[in-house]
Amino acid sequence: SFKFGGEFRDFRNNNFNNDPGALVFQNTLDPSVTNHNSFQSAAVLTGARTLGNVASRINQNGLDFFAMDSWKVRSSLTLELGLRYAWNMTPSEAKNRFATVVPAPAGGTIIQQVTEPYQQNNKNFEPRVGFAWDVRHDGKTVLRGAYAYQVDQPITGFVTGLAANPPFALPINSTATLAQQTTTGLPLATLGTNFNPAATGRNLALLMVDPDFTNADIQSWNLNLQQQIGRDMSVMVGYFGSKGTHLEIDRNINQFPILGSAPSRPLQVISASSPIQPGATLANTMTERTSDANSSYHALWVTANRRMSHGLQFNTSYTWSHSIDFVSRNNNGIVVQDSTNIFGSKGNSDFDARQRFVANAIYDLPFKGNRFVSGWSVATIGTLQSGNPVNIVLTSSAITGVGNTVTPTVIGPIVVTGNPLGQWIAPTSTPNGHNSYTGIFQTPIINAFGNMGRNSIVGPTFKNLDLSVIKNTKLTERLNLQFRADAFDLTNHPNYGQPNRAYNPRTIGGTANVDDTFGQITSTRFPTGDSGSSRQLQVALKLQF
Repeated sequence: SFKFGGEFRDFRNNNFNNDPGALVFQNTLDPSVTNHNSFQSAAVLTGARTLGNVASRINQNGLDFFAMDSWKVRSSLTLELGLRYAWNMTPSEAKNRFATVVPAPAGGTIIQQVTEPYQQNNKNFEPRVGFAWDVRHDGKTVLRGAYAYQVDQPITGFVTGLAANPPFALPINSTATLAQQTTTGLPLATLGTNFNPAATGRNLALLMVDPDFTNADIQSWNLNLQQQIGRDMSVMVGYFGSKGTHLEIDRNINQFPILGSAPSRPLQVISASSPIQPGATLANTMTERTSDANSSYHALWVTANRRMSHGLQFNTSYTWSHSIDFVSRNNNGIVVQDSTNIFGSKGNSDFDARQRFVANAIYDLPFKGNRFVSGWSVATIGTLQSGNPVNIVLTSSAITGVGNTVTPTVIGPIVVTGNPLGQWIAPTSTPNGHNSYTGIFQTPIINAFGNMGRNSIVGPTFKNLDLSVIKNTKLTERLNLQFRADAFDLTNHPNYGQPNRAYNPRTIGGTANVDDTFGQITSTRFPTGDSGSSRQLQVALKLQF
């Protein structure tokens, strides 16, 4: 059989909003600093606000064609052959309100308006192939395999920030100096000057998109064997893999250099030759969105299925997998440690879970008799999953210009206690009652990175059991009355969230310490009231016709 077709997409995204701004207040444990209540004393660590109109009307089109051939080569062998072409058109703005940063001929940067923020991605050819082989010609042993190359079209949020660049708006950022971070924070007078529309000398936190941006692609493949056991049950064992290339990632192109006696931004001001904001001061952070990240995933997957027979059906699944990437994107901005070497952030994916087991079953109880005795069923779903990675980061932005990205230096063995009620990472005690980590972590020296790998600690596991009791009562041939009672997280097992990963060192009496909340767990994995957070009971009565 042969299938073919096409698709045209006209996607529009209208945005109208203002930015009220945000202030981040610092936290300190140093008794020599009097601003313990940093909010009351206005000890601001960073401030950010976009002044002006950031409205945009973005249009993004797409044009696709595909052809698919399902070819039964012989009675025991079927091939699937396909090819898709995708033109993911570059987004545009209705009033030409995109502005980006480009290198100046004589050095520095200039700001200019652009019609297309990046190149057209119109050469996306996506092949796919698969097969199904009845090995023993009896329909009970089937070997399957497939490979596909697929291209993704980025969402319009990828370029929305270009409408917040000058001349349309002023994205301003203020960061306390290294000295201010341990003393007074940003003075209010500085904040008032920086965020005054009539003032000069503001730090502009600009956004740019790589003009050579390429659509992300993923290669997926699998090989699995399915075997029927008896009349009602089948088992599948398979290997599944994927590789992502040209994945979106954010970099700070104004990152402090690693070599040198003191931090210094490589781009200090906008070039005098810029037609927009010439000579304006640049912030510590200039975000460039590129397509340089990669990912990989490999998994062993085993399933067992039993179709309804003698009142029982069930499905079980076990997955042993490993996912690796440079950054697990989730609208989280700049998260790489070193924007000049994103390969150094390669590690376990944020969502990586090495082992996962899920089982669900429905059993119609074999009770026969009157309407009260018959019609009872029970159903259950159980989940066991290993923990997700935790990335320990420094809160300070003094090393690269971006906080919560640089990992600490590890100088001792890391002990994960596994105790969610204490501290997930074992501390040592000091006489002043605070937690000393000098035997485990250290803050890297100025202009250096930590040696701790990204996502190298694993957080708490996830365990959940749901149970339903169902009673169906036939009133007439067309009417059924169903009563059911459902219990979510039947055992009331607490599924804890991730520990606090922010390493915030301070000096107390000459001893290096950190915030006592470091490594502690303060929440469950899901908000209270969601499935898997706590035991929840519900009953329902339904009239079905």
